[in-house]
Amino acid sequence: MAAFVQWLSALREQHRAWLATELGGYTANRDDVAETIAREMVLEDEFAKNAADRVAGKLPTALAIADPAQRRDAIRQIFADEERFQRQRGEAMAARALAALERLRVRRASPAGAFWRLGLAHKHTEGCLRMAGRFWPWAVLDRVHPPRHYGCTSSLHSYDEAVGSGWMRPGDVPDVRDAIRQASGVMMEGEADRLLAELDVRDALVERGLVDAGALEAIDLRGVAGGSATSLPAAD
Repeated sequence: MAAFVQWLSALREQHRAWLATELGGYTANRDDVAETIAREMVLEDEFAKNAADRVAGKLPTALAIADPAQRRDAIRQIFADEERFQRQRGEAMAARALAALERLRVRRASPAGAFWRLGLAHKHTEGCLRMAGRFWPWAVLDRVHPPRHYGCTSSLHSYDEAVGSGWMRPGDVPDVRDAIRQASGVMMEGEADRLLAELDVRDALVERGLVDAGALEAIDLRGVAGGSATSLPAAD
């Protein structure tokens, strides 16, 4: 078990190094690259914990097998499964990290939101189909964004690009609350209600003169539900 945990730790550093090399090759804001890697490492830690918990839960049963050959095969199968999970994790990490970096770039260019363009894929999930072909505010896209499924090639595009390409009409930007309600079926359970509650609190603070409305535009509400909020990075 100790050797497995050590392997997970070494794999984490390999993934970090791979991301730094892969993302560093793109023309991107360095802060965006650092943020993307940091978020991916949080997911890596969570994945490693789940992997360690799985192995710790399966090993006692395998070790209890009386026959030495069968016991050895059972233990090998446990770790073979984990190696397969890690390969799948690595593939997903690559697609997710590149999409996250692109999402940050689009956000800087299009503060009001982004247009969800359906990509080519053998099969799309219902959620991907429901989100595609529309312009969404970042309050929604921070929670729901491509890639949504294995092989998803859907992408986000700035307001100017979407209008210039004829995918949407100028000014056709939805009200944030309406957009949240429309995307509620795709979000995780209860997320839309929490978002709407956050907006109510924000509006109440502005109405009472406790917070300047302009200053709130620079606040990232993604952390409010957890008790904190951070300023969005300034646009280049």
